[in-house]
Amino acid sequence: MYKYIALLRGINVGGKNKLLMKELKQCLEKAGFLNVQTYIQSGNLVFQLKEKQPPKEIAVQIQHTIKNTFDYLLPVHVFHQTNWITMIQNNPFLIENNTLDIKYLHVTFLQEAPSPTLLPKVLEVDTGTEQLKLVEDKLYLYYPDGYGRAKMTNNKIETKLQVAATTRNWKTCQKLYEIITT
Repeated sequence: MYKYIALLRGINVGGKNKLLMKELKQCLEKAGFLNVQTYIQSGNLVFQLKEKQPPKEIAVQIQHTIKNTFDYLLPVHVFHQTNWITMIQNNPFLIENNTLDIKYLHVTFLQEAPSPTLLPKVLEVDTGTEQLKLVEDKLYLYYPDGYGRAKMTNNKIETKLQVAATTRNWKTCQKLYEIITT
């Protein structure tokens, strides 16, 4: 069995794209996903497959399943268990300073690594005290004033880097790590 994590963007936010996790779980199990677990109401899934598959193909399958069942077309990011473990272990902020308050840490997951020519567009934004570190297709974020006051929002990141993205706080990332490694 192979374990994966899927992150859905844009569900249950501000009354848009309402989707009960129980219904999402049932829909995916009907589509052949095994041992589907959800975490909170914002589209975090852990599941298993009998055979290893490329995450991008799984993402498309989940997108189509959700579209056909609920009529929502949502961005979906899928990670194999080993990729998630690596992401947790390689947080550059925690490598540099493991005493940081994790409530200010976030990760923006990019659909793909951004074009190097576009990265300066993100860096030119005056983010004040916010810090950003790109590692492959993940943008690690430190928001000491809180995510609610962030200048570098998920939408701004998508616009500047021209790539689909979804952001999770570090606590959620850690909880998904716990689920996938047990």
